[in-house]
Parts: sequence; C-alpha cells; structure tokens
Amino acid sequence: VNSVAGNPQDLVNVLGQALTTLQQEEHLSETKLKVIFLTDFKAGVKRYKALLAEQRKLITTHKTLLVQQAELHVADQHLQATHSALEQHLRSFGLFSQKLAHLALAPTREAPGLLHNLPADVELPSHA
Repeated sequence: VNSVAGNPQDLVNVLGQALTTLQQEEHLSETKLKVIFLTDFKAGVKRYKALLAEQRKLITTHKTLLVQQAELHVADQHLQATHSALEQHLRSFGLFSQKLAHLALAPTREAPGLLHNLPADVELPSHA
C-alpha cells in the first residue's frame, strides 16, 4: 500500500489484491480449523465409546460382586449359627463331664444320688 503514490485506480487494485489475499487466508484458516475440529471430534467419540465400554464392564463387575457379597453373607450367617450350636453342645458336654467327674470323685455313699442326677443320655449334635 505504501508503494502506491496517489493514483486511485492503483489504490483500488492494491486494496482488491489485499482483500483477495485476506479471503484466501480466511478460507485456509477455516479449512484448518475444520480439520482440527473433526480430528478432535473423532478422538472424542472414540474416547466416549471406550468409556462406555469400561462403564459396562464395571457395572457387570459390580453386579457380580453384589451377588458374591450376598452369598458370603448367607455363608457367614450359617457359620455363625453353626458356631453357636457347637458352643452350646460343647457347654452341654462340659457340664456332663463335670457331673461325671464329680461322680467319679465322690465317696461311695454319695454315688447313688449323684448317679440319679446324671442325664439318661447326652444330646449329640445333629448333622443337618
């Protein structure tokens, strides 16, 4: 623009060329932006699909773990019930053994009375 001295036609021509150059640069810039956008968009879609697949996998794992947790809870309750039953049987057997020891150590004259206080049978745990 500085090389044009004063001719209006030359000034119009220079401005026209500058405008054409500006339009070409704008078009080139727009094309580059479209390419960048499409590349980033495709990468985003790919990442989104990968995240959805990972989410589905995690949901499946979560459901499996919930089922296992429920099964373990049932097993734990069963073990606690078995523990309580075994403790009760052990206590019963201990009391019977204590009475039997008392009978074995008792004087002969007290033995018939102690023998009468012994239970007729000892309850054994049932295996259900």
